[in-house]
Amino acid sequence: MPKPILTSGLIWAAWHIPAILLGNYYSGPSLALSIVLFLITISSFNFIISHLRLSTGSIWPAILLHASWNAIIQDAFDESTKGENVFLWTGELGMLVALVMLIAAWIFSRKSDYMQRI
Repeated sequence: MPKPILTSGLIWAAWHIPAILLGNYYSGPSLALSIVLFLITISSFNFIISHLRLSTGSIWPAILLHASWNAIIQDAFDESTKGENVFLWTGELGMLVALVMLIAAWIFSRKSDYMQRI
Protein backbone atom coordinates (compact mmCIF):
# COMPACT_ATOMS: atom_id res chain seq x y z
CA MET A 1 0.00 0.00 0.00
CA PRO A 2 1.51 3.36 -0.99
CA LYS A 3 2.47 5.53 1.98
CA PRO A 4 0.22 8.54 1.14
CA ILE A 5 -2.82 6.24 0.89
CA LEU A 6 -1.96 4.47 4.13
CA THR A 7 -1.33 7.81 5.84
CA SER A 8 -4.64 9.29 4.67
CA GLY A 9 -6.43 6.12 5.82
CA LEU A 10 -4.91 6.39 9.28
CA ILE A 11 -5.83 10.09 9.45
CA TRP A 12 -9.38 9.27 8.35
CA ALA A 13 -9.63 6.60 11.05
CA ALA A 14 -8.09 8.89 13.70
CA TRP A 15 -10.69 11.53 12.82
CA HIS A 16 -13.42 9.08 13.92
CA ILE A 17 -11.74 7.87 17.15
CA PRO A 18 -13.22 10.69 19.32
CA ALA A 19 -16.71 9.60 18.18
CA ILE A 20 -15.89 6.03 19.20
CA LEU A 21 -14.54 7.17 22.59
CA LEU A 22 -17.64 9.31 23.20
CA GLY A 23 -19.94 6.39 22.42
CA ASN A 24 -21.34 7.72 19.14
CA TYR A 25 -20.36 4.47 17.38
CA TYR A 26 -21.44 1.00 18.36
CA SER A 27 -18.49 -0.86 19.79
CA GLY A 28 -17.70 -4.35 20.99
CA PRO A 29 -16.93 -5.39 24.54
CA SER A 30 -13.40 -3.95 24.37
CA LEU A 31 -13.06 -0.29 23.42
CA ALA A 32 -9.33 -0.71 22.62
CA LEU A 33 -10.01 -3.69 20.34
CA SER A 34 -12.83 -1.77 18.65
CA ILE A 35 -10.46 1.10 17.88
CA VAL A 36 -7.79 -1.23 16.46
CA LEU A 37 -10.38 -3.01 14.30
CA PHE A 38 -11.73 0.34 13.12
CA LEU A 39 -8.20 1.42 12.14
CA ILE A 40 -7.84 -1.76 10.07
CA THR A 41 -11.28 -1.43 8.48
CA ILE A 42 -11.01 2.22 7.54
CA SER A 43 -7.39 2.02 6.35
CA SER A 44 -8.36 -0.90 4.11
CA PHE A 45 -11.52 0.85 2.93
CA ASN A 46 -9.45 3.96 2.21
CA PHE A 47 -7.22 1.92 -0.09
CA ILE A 48 -10.27 0.87 -2.12
CA ILE A 49 -11.72 4.38 -2.21
CA SER A 50 -8.33 5.83 -3.17
CA HIS A 51 -7.97 3.26 -5.93
CA LEU A 52 -11.37 4.30 -7.31
CA ARG A 53 -10.48 7.98 -7.11
CA LEU A 54 -7.12 7.58 -8.79
CA SER A 55 -8.24 5.10 -11.47
CA THR A 56 -11.31 7.11 -12.54
CA GLY A 57 -9.91 10.61 -12.10
CA SER A 58 -13.16 11.60 -10.36
CA ILE A 59 -14.12 12.01 -6.73
CA TRP A 60 -17.71 10.87 -7.38
CA PRO A 61 -17.15 7.10 -7.24
CA ALA A 62 -15.40 7.56 -3.89
CA ILE A 63 -18.20 9.78 -2.59
CA LEU A 64 -20.88 7.32 -3.70
CA LEU A 65 -19.02 4.35 -2.21
CA HIS A 66 -18.56 6.14 1.12
CA ALA A 67 -22.22 7.20 1.20
CA SER A 68 -23.33 3.66 0.33
CA TRP A 69 -21.04 2.22 3.01
CA ASN A 70 -22.55 4.51 5.65
CA ALA A 71 -26.11 3.74 4.56
CA ILE A 72 -25.55 -0.02 4.51
CA ILE A 73 -23.15 -0.69 7.38
CA GLN A 74 -24.47 1.91 9.83
CA ASP A 75 -28.16 1.75 9.05
CA ALA A 76 -29.43 -1.43 7.43
CA PHE A 77 -26.66 -3.78 8.57
CA ASP A 78 -26.39 -2.63 12.19
CA GLU A 79 -30.17 -2.52 12.60
CA SER A 80 -30.67 -6.05 11.27
CA THR A 81 -27.80 -7.73 13.15
CA LYS A 82 -28.69 -9.07 16.57
CA GLY A 83 -27.09 -11.23 19.26
CA GLU A 84 -24.68 -11.19 22.15
CA ASN A 85 -21.40 -9.40 21.36
CA VAL A 86 -22.66 -8.80 17.82
CA PHE A 87 -20.56 -5.65 17.47
CA LEU A 88 -17.41 -7.61 18.24
CA TRP A 89 -18.00 -9.44 14.96
CA THR A 90 -19.95 -7.10 12.69
CA GLY A 91 -20.33 -3.40 11.99
CA GLU A 92 -17.56 -0.92 11.35
CA LEU A 93 -15.80 -2.00 14.52
CA GLY A 94 -16.19 -5.75 14.07
CA MET A 95 -13.61 -8.44 13.41
CA LEU A 96 -15.37 -9.94 10.38
CA VAL A 97 -15.77 -6.58 8.68
CA ALA A 98 -12.11 -5.71 9.36
CA LEU A 99 -11.02 -9.05 7.89
CA VAL A 100 -13.22 -8.68 4.80
CA MET A 101 -11.99 -5.13 4.18
CA LEU A 102 -8.36 -6.22 4.60
CA ILE A 103 -8.88 -9.01 2.06
CA ALA A 104 -10.69 -6.63 -0.32
CA ALA A 105 -7.83 -4.11 -0.11
CA TRP A 106 -5.35 -6.90 -0.80
CA ILE A 107 -7.37 -7.98 -3.87
CA PHE A 108 -7.50 -4.39 -5.12
CA SER A 109 -3.74 -4.06 -4.61
CA ARG A 110 -3.10 -7.26 -6.58
CA LYS A 111 -5.39 -6.08 -9.38
CA SER A 112 -3.64 -2.72 -9.38
CA ASP A 113 -0.21 -4.39 -9.58
CA TYR A 114 -1.42 -6.63 -12.41
CA MET A 115 -2.88 -3.70 -14.36
CA GLN A 116 0.37 -1.75 -14.07
CA ARG A 117 2.35 -4.66 -15.58
CA ILE A 118 0.12 -4.88 -18.66
